[in-house]
Amino acid sequence: MEVDGAGRIVLALGAPPNGADTESLQGQLLADLVAPGSRNTVSEALGRRAAGRETVAVQVHWGAAKVREAELKIFGLPELAPRLSCALTYRGKPAAMAALETGAPPPALADGEGLMRLVQSAMEGLTVQQRSVLSFTFVDLPGVEGYTTGPKGEALMDALSRLLQSASWNGASAARLSDERYALLSQPPGIDQLNGDLERLMERHGAEVAPKPSPRPCPTRLILFPRCGRCAWRWMASSARASTASRR
Repeated sequence: MEVDGAGRIVLALGAPPNGADTESLQGQLLADLVAPGSRNTVSEALGRRAAGRETVAVQVHWGAAKVREAELKIFGLPELAPRLSCALTYRGKPAAMAALETGAPPPALADGEGLMRLVQSAMEGLTVQQRSVLSFTFVDLPGVEGYTTGPKGEALMDALSRLLQSASWNGASAARLSDERYALLSQPPGIDQLNGDLERLMERHGAEVAPKPSPRPCPTRLILFPRCGRCAWRWMASSARASTASRR
């Protein structure tokens, strides 16, 4: 595909999503081809407009309430400016879209072990390039435990779950590690936006909590150590170090 300076498709060849014809794509925003959770990724990648090549992992709309994993490659060539050339490469089969994007209740937050399973599944199903754009975001909410009881507390937790899942990589990759610590598998950048969203959410629900999100690169290996109801994460650079840590 070729897109203009506004991110609209002006030329398309090959196999469009869900069997559409290429002519129907002309004039559409490239960001409209992907699921809501991938739109910021596409818009930011187009906005950088760097010369050379950039690859990002996205989820493409595929029929009713389905998405398909894909790689979006963006080529910035000076002679084509302000246009950019793009290519979509599909990965795997179409799957059900996350409930968060279809109007249904959001998926429940995973626990620490559940998050490890999500990460393992993601690592097995993605290419090296796709993995390179994923990161962990830990979210500390000191004092939030005091606002989670009663109807108002339930409303706060429901809103928090929706926000974290919507910010996660596929709309279903967020977890509650402890009463005040959360984590999600995500695509950077987006910490400033997430922090702002969390601050506004806490303010709306009357919770005097200062969110502290912090990004980390996606680890090669994860080991979870639950202690006193909290979870400490360790990045293991090699199997030897992981074995040593597990014996401890």
